[in-house]
Amino acid sequence: MQQLNRMQRRQVAWLLHFRDKPVSIASLAWYNRRTYAILGVVAVLTGALEYCAFGWLGAAFVAVAFGAVFLRDIGFYRRSKNTWPIFQEVISWEKVEQLGKKAAVDA
Repeated sequence: MQQLNRMQRRQVAWLLHFRDKPVSIASLAWYNRRTYAILGVVAVLTGALEYCAFGWLGAAFVAVAFGAVFLRDIGFYRRSKNTWPIFQEVISWEKVEQLGKKAAVDA
């Protein structure tokens, strides 16, 4: 079995986290809160730079871009919420658990 990369380890962790839980838009957003915190800091810093360079219009472009990213993710979360029950039925949880153990070793 090959070594898991960072994204694969995160996906395995996600599967194990939600194995016996219902998936909701709020729970998925909360699960990704670290990413949104980092993105929020980047958006604020970029917005401040754009404000200094171009005024409110530049800052507004940054705000719209951040909002678009969040809305895109909400769309992904809606699809995940709607398809999760069938995935729970077809996923080989034994294999996911094996990968989870491997991910812990690889990390």
